[in-house]
Amino acid sequence: MWIILKYFLRQFLNYWKHLPLRIKIEIVILLTVFYIYATDQLVLKFRSLLAQPDIQALHLNTLIQLGLLLPLLAGIPFIYFSLIPRQKSIQLLRFLPLDPGQSAMLLLVHFWKYELIYLIIILPVATAVGITLGLWSLSCLLILLGLLPSVMFIFLHLLSAIFSARYKILFIYL
Repeated sequence: MWIILKYFLRQFLNYWKHLPLRIKIEIVILLTVFYIYATDQLVLKFRSLLAQPDIQALHLNTLIQLGLLLPLLAGIPFIYFSLIPRQKSIQLLRFLPLDPGQSAMLLLVHFWKYELIYLIIILPVATAVGITLGLWSLSCLLILLGLLPSVMFIFLHLLSAIFSARYKILFIYL
């Protein structure tokens, strides 16, 4: 099961090695500037929201978690039904005898590969939550963002194994 994760990590590292040095430096500088600026602006916004008497830290934390989870969970059916079946690696591996753990890991790796850009974008939000609301809120956010989409993706996969009609699967999922 871990060999699949190791394979995709090695694929990313080989891609990174083949980039020219100038491109690597540009990517690191741009991501660092984006990360610092976005985190600073979000910390200021969260602190100004917490300064209002009607908003408590728990409410702000819940609002941020739900706001980040909604686009992540809404994209799961699109990724499962449209993007993953077009992957050449899944088409090649579907003829091999994979146990349920290996097939679940393969699907999850492909799902998180598509959600990688979203995770990079929400990294400043997670850092701002950790700075303004504390480490407890940050740990709850990270566990929720890592665990719930994976569970819902596997749930959608199990529903598709049980039912054959796509609309029935989406209705039960939603």
